[in-house]
Amino acid sequence: MKIKAMSLLLGICLAASAASAASVQSATIAGNQLTIKGTFALPIQSVRLGSSNLTLASSSTTQIVAPLSPIPTIGTYKLSVHDAAGISATSVAVSEKILEGWVNSNGTISSGAGFTVVRNTAGNYTVSWPAGTLYQCCGVLPVVLVRSTWGNSLGNIQYLYHNGNGSGTFTVDFGGVDTYFVFNMTQTY
Repeated sequence: MKIKAMSLLLGICLAASAASAASVQSATIAGNQLTIKGTFALPIQSVRLGSSNLTLASSSTTQIVAPLSPIPTIGTYKLSVHDAAGISATSVAVSEKILEGWVNSNGTISSGAGFTVVRNTAGNYTVSWPAGTLYQCCGVLPVVLVRSTWGNSLGNIQYLYHNGNGSGTFTVDFGGVDTYFVFNMTQTY
């Protein structure tokens, strides 16, 4: 009799743990997409960021993906996930996007990550970054600040292009002289 009672109690405990509310472990914004990782009981009833109900692109027992349009302004927002077992809440920070780096005169990267550099000709370089690096829509496109690291000469930005997927490229020229340079792009709202 004790064994049956213990088995019944264990069964009730397992059923209760299987029906626990969503557990959010991380929430990140890349490009125009919010990715929430954790443990979820399907179906997902709703996802709310601040005062906005989000439309889901996909959901599973370990990940929820929702597009963001427009991207919320910089700040901290309450994120709540309502799944089949209950509601879980956490905070998500939206911050500026920064891309910066130091480039050697031969076009190799001295410092920084998330971009590539090509030396086109003497003193002329193209810097590119992949999709999702910057916010894809609705934000202010960042200005590129470039200067040489061996003096105060400013490079001439010949070309700057931002793609709709958050990727882009710019070409900078230092008048035919190979130059060590630093660049910075900060995207804010």
